[in-house]
This record gives sequence, structure tokens and C-alpha cells, in this order.
Amino acid sequence: MKNKKIIIGAVIALLAVAGLGWLHSHYVIHTDRGYIVIHKQYLSFSDSWVDARAWGTTDFNQRPLLKEAMVQQGYGDYLADLRWQEWRQTAANARDSVRAWWQRQVQGVQNFWTRLTACHHDREKQPQT
Repeated sequence: MKNKKIIIGAVIALLAVAGLGWLHSHYVIHTDRGYIVIHKQYLSFSDSWVDARAWGTTDFNQRPLLKEAMVQQGYGDYLADLRWQEWRQTAANARDSVRAWWQRQVQGVQNFWTRLTACHHDREKQPQT
């Protein structure tokens, strides 16, 4: 009975060490498309598990080893798609800003024209002395 407990404990310890060793040499990246598992260039616990669903290119640029590993192991297209999505969002924001600016200009001209015509009508209604 005592030997059985020792064997079970040894197996659990061995599995824990193996799991830590695996995490030490891999990146597990959770993206909006699913999970990416890639080998690390250097052994470390740094960024072993990453939730990158809300990350942009700046976040990946701040982790050059992770980014380099992704490119080397065939995930460069994911980073390129991310840059493209950010560019499209920037362009859409610029378009919306210009559209809002233009609408404010049109509204300002309409307000000016309304006040000008109201002022002109008020002068026509005043009695001549």
C-alpha cells in the first residue's frame, strides 16, 4: 500500500516536471482565431502562456522573441493580417472624422444662412421712417 502511494506520487511529480519543461520550451498563444503552439528559441518561462486576443502589432513588437518565433514558424501571415486590420481601422476612423467635420461645416453654413435670412426678413418688416 505504501509503495503504491510512493509510485503514484512519483508519477505525479514526474508529470509536473515534464509539464513545466514543456512550458519552458513552448509558447501557447490564444488569438482571436484559436490557439497557436510554437517552440521557443530560448528556454524560459517568459510569455509561455499569452492571451493575445486583444493585442495589436505594438504588443507583439514589445515581445521580439515571441514575434520572431511566430514568423519563423509560419505565423507571419497572422501578424500581417493584424497590421492590415489596424490600418483599415485607422482609415475608417479618419474617414469618420472627416465625415463628422464636414457635417459640422454644413450645419454651420446652414445656421449662418438661417440667421442671415431671418435678419433680412426682420429688416423688411420694420417700418420705414
